[in-house]
Amino acid sequence: MYLQEILNRLNNKKVSLIGNPMHSVTRISSPEHADENSLCVIWDENAVKNLNIKVPIVAPKELFQDLRDGLVFQKTRELLPDLLSIFSHSENRNSFIHPSAVI
Repeated sequence: MYLQEILNRLNNKKVSLIGNPMHSVTRISSPEHADENSLCVIWDENAVKNLNIKVPIVAPKELFQDLRDGLVFQKTRELLPDLLSIFSHSENRNSFIHPSAVI
């Protein structure tokens, strides 16, 4: 999913985008498990210091460095449930095996 798509889904929040809107991410991550394909949620200044510049972040504006992609939101912790719901995968209810079946 592209950062622009995430921003569009968060249309009722005061979120803005910095950098490349076409940066593709596949999951949400913490700083400890972040890579270029994850959107790293940051709320601590120390967490962003050791993070690779190619990792996109969700953070307050003052934590962005030059040339970093990401979403700007002042109260990052409040945005986390919305982000997790965007990346949660719904179960396929049309499968032929009942979800409670033991195989």
